Amino acid sequence: GMKCGIMVLDGGRGKIIGNAASIRGDVGLYVAGRGTEPEVKKNTMRDGNGQGLLVRGQSRGVYEENEASGHRLANVEVTDGAHVELRRNTVSGGKHVGLLFRMLSTGKVEENDVRPGPRPGVEVRGGAAPELTRNRVRGGGHIGILVRCGGRGIYTENEVEGTALAGIHVHKRAEVSLVRNRVHGGLARGIWVESDARAELEGN
Repeated sequence: GMKCGIMVLDGGRGKIIGNAASIRGDVGLYVAGRGTEPEVKKNTMRDGNGQGLLVRGQSRGVYEENEASGHRLANVEVTDGAHVELRRNTVSGGKHVGLLFRMLSTGKVEENDVRPGPRPGVEVRGGAAPELTRNRVRGGGHIGILVRCGGRGIYTENEVEGTALAGIHVHKRAEVSLVRNRVHGGLARGIWVESDARAELEGN
C-alpha cells in the first residue's frame, strides 16, 4: 500500500496543524475522497520520494502556511477533481514540478511563494482550472508558470522572476486569462502564448 506521513480519507475532517512529515515513503500528506475537507496549516513536508502534499478524488480543504520542499515528484499536486484553497504556502526545490494541477482539479491559489528546481514552478494541465492570484515564482531552471494540454484558469497579479525559460508559457489547447501579471529578470521570453492555445491578456 501507499506509505504516507499523514492520510485524511473518505470524508475525514478536522485540523492538521504544525506537524512535520519527512519520510522516504510515497506522500508526506495525502488527502482523498468525496467529502474529505481538512484544514491544514503550518505543516512541513520535506524530501520524500513522492509528493509532499497530494490532494485528489474530489476532496476539498484549506491549506495555509505550509512548507513543501525537496520531493522527487511534485511538491504539491492537486488532481482528480479536487478543489483546494492554497494560501501563503512555501514550495521549493525538488526534482519535479513545484505546484501541479491536473485532471479537472480547481482551486484558489493565493500569495504562495514558489521557488522551483529543474522543472516548472507551476504546471496546469488536463482540464484543470485554478485561479492563481498574487503568487510569486522565483528562479529555477525551467518555465515559471506552464499551462498546457487543455489546462485553463485565471492568473492575476502574479510575479514571475528570474526563470531560465519563459516566465509564463501557454500551449497545447490551453485557455487562460492573464491579468496584470509581472514577469521580469528571466533568460527567455516573458509571456509566450503559442498558436495552438488561447489567452486573454490584460495589463501584463
